[in-house]
Amino acid sequence: MKNILDFCHSDYSIFNEDKNQYDLNWTDIGNSSNMGYDSILSAFKYTRSGDLESLPYAGLYTNYMGGGYIYEMKGSNLKSDEIKFNLSILQQKNWIDRQTRAVFIEFSTYNPNINLFSNLIILFEFLPTGSLVNSISLD
Repeated sequence: MKNILDFCHSDYSIFNEDKNQYDLNWTDIGNSSNMGYDSILSAFKYTRSGDLESLPYAGLYTNYMGGGYIYEMKGSNLKSDEIKFNLSILQQKNWIDRQTRAVFIEFSTYNPNINLFSNLIILFEFLPTGSLVNSISLD
């Protein structure tokens, strides 16, 4: 298969999870210039599940331990232009690449008119074969 495929990535498990700290473009720390991208630099730093107050999550394909490389968009003062700019930079800096196994997008909203909290999790799982599986959970 080495003659046919130019890449091969093992299946995700808690035993082969990457927990290293990186600079932009997944380079070793100190080997790239940040060029004013401080707002997204933390997305290349591993965050433990205990620091996130998150629980392990069962996807359709496998279970995820709750830690990882996180880009947070939180707060009531978010500006859509800033979010679009940061997501564009993350795309340019290859934040989601061939080594990515899952992307979680989580929303929490509150409707005071009916006193309702809603939590939405959209999960994209990247399989070792290159396929993509998505799922949605609404609480």
